[in-house]
Formats: sequence, C-alpha cells, structure tokens
Amino acid sequence: MCQQVIIIIINCQETLRKFESIRKVPDQGKAYWSARELAKILDYSEYRKFNNVIEKAKKACQNSQNTIEDPFAHVADMVQIGSG
Repeated sequence: MCQQVIIIIINCQETLRKFESIRKVPDQGKAYWSARELAKILDYSEYRKFNNVIEKAKKACQNSQNTIEDPFAHVADMVQIGSG
C-alpha cells in the first residue's frame, strides 16, 4: 500500500512539472496555459477531443454562476495544417 502511495506521489510530481513547463506568464503577471499544449501533456490524440473537455468545463463554470471570460480567455494559436 505504501509503495502505491509513493508511486502516485511521484506521478503527481511529474505531472506538476509538465504543467509548470508549459505555463506562460506574460508581463502582466497572470499565468495561463495553452489548451493545445495541455492536450498534448494529457495525452489527447487530437486537439478536437480535448476541446470537448474545455466546452464541458465552460458549461460547468456557467452553471456555477461564474463568468467564463477570465478563466477561458480565447487566444488563437497558429497551427500547421494537418497537425490536429
């Protein structure tokens, strides 16, 4: 049991490092993450599949009487054609 807990902790630390490695902090100091980069580190095979998760999160945010503009700011990323 203890060994399983240690493995979980190690996996969490590795995941946290991945999240921190793609975190963006512009001059204004407000951190954000690119949805496309998050999809990759969360092992989504295609961005459009991860986009469904984002849409569900937006609905949950609205259902809890929160605005979606701040936590889900729209940023247009340039992607190569056929990159998914």
